[in-house]
Amino acid sequence: MLFLSTSITARLSAYVKTTFGLSARASAEAAQRLLGQVLYPRFPRALFGLDELADSFNDEALAPGFDLKPICKAVADLMESLPK
Repeated sequence: MLFLSTSITARLSAYVKTTFGLSARASAEAAQRLLGQVLYPRFPRALFGLDELADSFNDEALAPGFDLKPICKAVADLMESLPK
C-alpha cells in the first residue's frame, strides 16, 4: 500500500475511532483504506507526469477545479463498510 504519513493516518484513525466507536485496529485499517482510496489514484499519475501538479496551495480554500466526488464516494464507501 502507498506509504502515508503516520501522523495523518493516526489523526484520521483517532477521528474514525471516536466518531464510529471502532477498536484501535479497525479504525487504523479504515483510515489507511480511506487514504489509499483518495490518494492512490492521483499519486502515480502525478508522479509520472500524467497530471499537472498544482502551482500553489491555499490553506483556506480548494482549487476551483478540484473534484470532490471521488473523495465523497470513498468516504461513503468507508462508512457503509463499517460495522453497525
